[in-house]
Amino acid sequence: MREFGSIKLLGTIAQLATAAVESGLSLQSDAPALLMRWHRALRVPALRPLFELNQLRQLGSHAPPSDAAKRLNEALKVFEIDIATVTGGWGRIPDKVYDDAAGGLQDLATLLHEARTRNS
Repeated sequence: MREFGSIKLLGTIAQLATAAVESGLSLQSDAPALLMRWHRALRVPALRPLFELNQLRQLGSHAPPSDAAKRLNEALKVFEIDIATVTGGWGRIPDKVYDDAAGGLQDLATLLHEARTRNS
């Protein structure tokens, strides 16, 4: 896990918390058993907006890759935003992106609380 960046590490913690909730184990006291149940490919829905927000940040802060338009559309699709239908400026788009990311973080906090308090 040392090579994970902060968002990837958060995703891993969320995967372990999901395993805790699904198995009835405690994230805090049953770590070895949870590692056996860790699904590394699991995409935790609560984190999807945060991962896509990070994708948008990377697209805006680095030299655009050849598939930048495709990546932008894919990232915005998570937020139910279609660039082709945006009218009246981009003002509401950041609101939607940040609201969805904040909602995902609230869902993650609930998941982590539930995983930590299992069998305690």
